[in-house]
Amino acid sequence: MLDEVDMSRRSAILSKLLGLAIFVGVIVLVAISNKEFGNVDELPQNMPQTPSIDDRVITFFPDAASLAAIDSSYVEVYDAENQPLGRLLFSSPYSDGIYGFAGPTPLLIALDNDGKIIGTQLLENRETVSYVNRITRKGFFDSWNGCTVGEAIAKDVDAISGATLSSNAISSSLRTRLTVYDESSYAGKSEISKIIRNIMALLVIAWAIFAFFNPKKCKKTRIILLGASVVVLGFWQGNFLSLATFQTWIAHGFPPFTQWMLLLLALVAVLIPLIFGKHFYCTWLCPFGAVQEIAGKIKKKKIKLPRKAYNIRRCYLFIIIFLLLIGVISDLASFEPFSAFMIKSASAASLVIAGLFTILSVFISRPWCHILCPTGQLLEIVRSFSLKNIKSKKNEK
Repeated sequence: MLDEVDMSRRSAILSKLLGLAIFVGVIVLVAISNKEFGNVDELPQNMPQTPSIDDRVITFFPDAASLAAIDSSYVEVYDAENQPLGRLLFSSPYSDGIYGFAGPTPLLIALDNDGKIIGTQLLENRETVSYVNRITRKGFFDSWNGCTVGEAIAKDVDAISGATLSSNAISSSLRTRLTVYDESSYAGKSEISKIIRNIMALLVIAWAIFAFFNPKKCKKTRIILLGASVVVLGFWQGNFLSLATFQTWIAHGFPPFTQWMLLLLALVAVLIPLIFGKHFYCTWLCPFGAVQEIAGKIKKKKIKLPRKAYNIRRCYLFIIIFLLLIGVISDLASFEPFSAFMIKSASAASLVIAGLFTILSVFISRPWCHILCPTGQLLEIVRSFSLKNIKSKKNEK
C-alpha cells in the first residue's frame, strides 16, 4: 500500500517537474525569438522619397523608363515614350497595424492599365525567412494575379500551413491597401462574408459553453455541435488552437485586429478549465477532436490501450519544444493535424497525421487527443493548476 502511495507521489512530482520544464522552455524560446527578430522600429522605409526605377519596378514593368509619385504610397509607371504602363501601390502606412508572425507585412502591389493585378511582392520585413520561402513556393503571392481590385478584395485565399499568421497578414494588408485605393470597387462582399462567418463562429462557441454547463440537456444535440465545430471553426473559419499559435503569440505578441477570434478561443480554453477544473476546448470545441469523435461513431467497440499510452503526449510535447529550442525544427504546424482543414495549403505531414488519426479513431477513442496532442497537453497543464484541483489535493492530504 505504501509502495503505491510512494509511486503516486513520485508520478505527481515528475508530472509537475515536466510542466515546469515546458514553461521554462517556452520562456527561453521567447528570449531567443525576441533576440532573433529585433525591434520593429529598425525596419527600413519601403518607399523612397524620390521614386526611382529599381529591381522591384523592373520585376513587374520591364519597359519602365520613368516614375511619377502620386503620393507616398502610389506611383505611376511610364515607358520611354511616356506612355502609362501601370501603377505601383505600397501597402504602408495603411497596413502598418497588421502583424504577421513577427511584425508588419508591407507589400508592393503592381496593377496594369486595366486595373488588374500583375503581381504582389513582400517588402522589407521581420518575418522568418523559412516562412516567407514557404509562402512563395506555394504560389501565395500569385493568388490575386489577373484580378481586378474589387475581385481581389472579395477573394478568399487560404492561409499557408506552417506560415498561417504571415499569410493571413499578407492577405489583410493587400485588402486594406486596395480598399483605400479604390473604395468604389469594393462591394462589401468580403466584409459581409467575414461578418457572417464570425457570427456563426461566435454562436458555435456560445453553444459549446452552454453545453459545458448543461451536458445532459445537450446530449442529444452533441453530434450537431461537433459537426458545427468541424464545418465553421475548422473548414470555414480556419480557427483552431495549436502549438504553433501559442508559440507565435508568446514570442511576438498578439495581433488583436486580425486574430481576435483565436484569442477568444484561447481565453475560454484556458479560463474555464482553470476556474472549474474540467476540460472544455478539447471536449467541446476542437475541430479535429470533433472529427475523431464523429468518425468513432462508425464502430462502437473500441480498442482499450494501456494507461501508460495516454502519457505519451507529455513526451511528444517535450521533444517538440526541445527540437524547437535547438533550432532543428521551425514549422510547428507540421507536427499537428489542424492545418489539414485548409486542404489547399496544408503540408503533407499535417494531411498524413490528420488522415491516419481519423482512421484510427474508428477503432480507438480520440487517439490524437489522448495519445499525442501537444496542444491538449498544454491545456491539461493549465487545468492541473485549477482552484478545484488544488483544493481537492489539499483535502486528500
